[in-house]
Amino acid sequence: MQFFKHYANMRNDVKINRLIRKYGLEGYGLYNLIVESIAESLSSDHPIPELEETAEDIADKYRGDTAKISEMMQFMLKQGLFEVDEITGRILCRKIYKFIDKSQTRSEEIRSMIEIYKTSVCPRQIETVRDIADRSRVEVEEDIDSRPKKFRIPTESEVQSYLATRSITYFTASQFIDFYTARGWLIGKNKMKDWRAAVRTWESRAKSDPKRPKTTEELYG
Repeated sequence: MQFFKHYANMRNDVKINRLIRKYGLEGYGLYNLIVESIAESLSSDHPIPELEETAEDIADKYRGDTAKISEMMQFMLKQGLFEVDEITGRILCRKIYKFIDKSQTRSEEIRSMIEIYKTSVCPRQIETVRDIADRSRVEVEEDIDSRPKKFRIPTESEVQSYLATRSITYFTASQFIDFYTARGWLIGKNKMKDWRAAVRTWESRAKSDPKRPKTTEELYG
């Protein structure tokens, strides 16, 4: 993705204006740097519009102050200029699909996400970008909250990212994956519906007595 549309009067947007008033050209420049980095990283192998770099990475590359950059990024999140991916904790920019034409990419994954974003009345009612990226065909959910969500076995990296967001060190992602793989992803006799909830259950049981070593069998109960 080498090019994407840019509003000529973006600096007059209410949220952008707040950013400029608080941090001046430094904040405005950082915002555009983040958007450009996200757009540049989009590909068939990486169709999710997220920022791979951390505040520290940006500071190291552009000789900036990590604390200041992190502060500005948090301000952007509070203003709704970006979102946070619930799995990885990375900055996410779904609205970038609004500024990309399907003719600009050969990636079917990206084309599908552009189409669903631009044709949906309310983008929040559609599947998450990760769900879309995992499917070869995309459908708009008319009422996604009223339909049961299909369980998908998580990857080890997904579990590891979720453990990191909750600062869990009582067990590893591989222990969690191996445990439930051996049991066919069942909880008792029932199929698992939410692996994140299972992680939180393990976390709760481990925290109940942090001085006593935990085994996966004890955590599972």
